[in-house]
Formats: sequence, structure tokens, C-alpha cells
Amino acid sequence: MAYATIGELVERMALPASYSDNTALVARLTDSLDEATAIIDNDTGRNFAARAGLVKTFSIIGLRRSGRGVIDSFHRLDILDLPDFTALTTLRVDDTDDGTYDTTIASTGYELGKTNDGLDGWPYSSVRLLDREFPTGGRRERRIEITANFGWAAVPTPINKACTLLAARLSAREASAVFGLQSFGADGGGAYIRNDDPDYMSAIARYRMPQVA
Repeated sequence: MAYATIGELVERMALPASYSDNTALVARLTDSLDEATAIIDNDTGRNFAARAGLVKTFSIIGLRRSGRGVIDSFHRLDILDLPDFTALTTLRVDDTDDGTYDTTIASTGYELGKTNDGLDGWPYSSVRLLDREFPTGGRRERRIEITANFGWAAVPTPINKACTLLAARLSAREASAVFGLQSFGADGGGAYIRNDDPDYMSAIARYRMPQVA
């Protein structure tokens, strides 16, 4: 799902109403919105599209290595940071180290946390166990299984703006760029299109995930 509609992009580019008669232009606008959405996902480290009822599994060790697992003062792993989600339906873990998710954690046994508490529209981003810790060690790679509504309830307005800004640039340049090249550098090499628009960077700034060293 693109983070903006063709209508919003047309308004951004101030195109005439007759744009819809040009099927090639409509296709280019659609592709530009999809490409802009993918770039925003990459630049922010997030996916803002609402995906309800998805079942996902995560490696506990993998989350720790990526900075998404928090060890408390007693060296227990009881908090995991997850991709953005708006609701968690089921949390299951593999307590027996047999590759199956045989233990379901009741909703009273965990609490959900947000990266930006108090900010309207922000989703949850972590789960903390209250009475136990996540299983580690054993012969297998320990994983958790989560059923949740991933993504955001609605695309934030700044992300929508960023999508139209970037898609407008991509669409306009596609007509003149050859194989992604806008011009040639001083040494004859291609000068690739770079996304350094300050308005775009400002729009996505607060949504960028912190980089883990």
C-alpha cells in the first residue's frame, strides 16, 4: 500500500484534470508512489501500512543482536522491542526447546510499550513480561510467535507528505533519466539521483528508527 494516493500526488504536482487520459502517465505516477513508499520504509526503518492479524515469528537472539532485546539489572531477558504494532492478540514461546510454541502467555502476563509515550497515533513497539523471562539457551534457536496488527492505524500526515514529495521527484525525473541517471559527473560517470530534499528529510525525521552501532 502506497502512503499517498494518485489524487494527492496529482495535487502536489499541480497536474491538469486531464492527466487521467494519459495511461502512461498514470502508470508512472503509480510506480513512483510505490517506489517512494519503499524508500520511506528503508529511510525510516518502519512499515506504516496497517496489516491486521499477521502471525510472525522472531528470533530472540536476533532481536538481542539488533538491539531489540533488553537485559534488566538481574540479567534477565524480559523485554523485546518489536516492529510497530497496534494490537497484540497472541504471544507464544517455546519453553521446551522442541521448536514448537507450546506456551501461550496470557495478556495479564505482559505489558506493551511505546517508543513515544503520549504522542497520539504512535503504535506499540515493545512487549515486557511481568512474571517471567523469555526463554534462552538450549539446542535450538529460541523464537517467539506473535499474532498482532502490525504497522500503524493510519499513515501519519508527515509521511503522507514525504511520499508525495518524493514521488513527484521520481515521476518528474523518470521522464528524463536514463537507467536511473539524471546527469553525468565530471569524470564521465553517472550522477545517480539522490534524495537530499530538505523538506522530505524534515518530514520523516521524527519517524526514523535509532541506528544501532
